[in-house]
Amino acid sequence: MKKVILTTLLATMITVPVSATPTGLIAIPSTDFAAQGKLHMDIDTLSSHDGSATSYGLSYGFKNGEIGVDYLPDSDNDQAIFNFKLGLVDKENFKLVAGMQNVGSGLNNASLKYVVASTKASDGTRFSLGYGWGRDEVLAPDENMVLAGIDKQLSDKWWGAVDYISGDSGLGALSFGVSYAVAPNASVLVGYNIYNNNSIPDTFTTQVDFNF
Repeated sequence: MKKVILTTLLATMITVPVSATPTGLIAIPSTDFAAQGKLHMDIDTLSSHDGSATSYGLSYGFKNGEIGVDYLPDSDNDQAIFNFKLGLVDKENFKLVAGMQNVGSGLNNASLKYVVASTKASDGTRFSLGYGWGRDEVLAPDENMVLAGIDKQLSDKWWGAVDYISGDSGLGALSFGVSYAVAPNASVLVGYNIYNNNSIPDTFTTQVDFNF
């Protein structure tokens, strides 16, 4: 599902970055993958009182992993940045993945590396915990971060999540949202991001996802 969201440096009308993101919760990577042999497309937008920024992503699933690229039309630097994710453990009640996102060559090149694990409770609630680290030139003052999240499929069509990224970089935030499946292969997520760094305005996020 999403997304991921978004996060890593893009100088746009707003001070918050949009980024190349793998499948995720609201802002953190999840232990999910794009379906093997299938394409996943997402359109992610962040909006604040300063303006908005949108990224267009395409990812491809393979056995135990995925690879993706995002197009950032508002960026003055890398307009195409990349991500990938690999499954390390895939048990019924425990999953572990590792990957990278925001891989580019300019100011968007946070090269954020991460490891995320997840487990599910008996009621279907999933708990995720991980760690990420990237380039201090982009993510200072906190290029190392804890990733945490809770999500649950609420019904056949509704899904909800809350996640958290520690630190005062442009990624550090408490994010929450709900998603609705408008079709078997399409969903729309609406969420809100509260940044740890008080100089960054809170943002609304919308994430539209399609599976092919």
